Amino acid sequence: MTLNAKKCIFSQTSIKFLGHIINGQGIHPDPDKIAAVENYQPPTNKKELKQLLGMANYLARFVPKYWDILFPLTSMLSNKVTIVWEAPQEASFQKLMKILSSDPVLMIFDPGKETIVTTDASSYGLGSTIFQSKLMEEDR
Repeated sequence: MTLNAKKCIFSQTSIKFLGHIINGQGIHPDPDKIAAVENYQPPTNKKELKQLLGMANYLARFVPKYWDILFPLTSMLSNKVTIVWEAPQEASFQKLMKILSSDPVLMIFDPGKETIVTTDASSYGLGSTIFQSKLMEEDR
């Protein structure tokens, strides 16, 4: 096996990875991605709403009360409901944009912080999630 010199970079102080910048100070959102989120316009039809929710759904496993935050938006997906942008939808949209543009919800575990462990078991398998983030502190 040989290494391709064009693909090998050594002694970097920071790298971009999956929309984040990783350096000696930690993991931070990529400023280009933050700018794209800050300029994102509220959806005007169901197709745009589905695109927004699809883009953000990867957060569902990591953000406490994620579906509660997005309920005003997901409730407009029903065929019987038309898109009406009111205060609850705007608050939900702004909270989602804040989550997408803040420090990542995936952080290195800090044993000194309060930790919440949720578990889910079935006859097929067992799953668990450890929550330990700034978002939990804001919800109190």
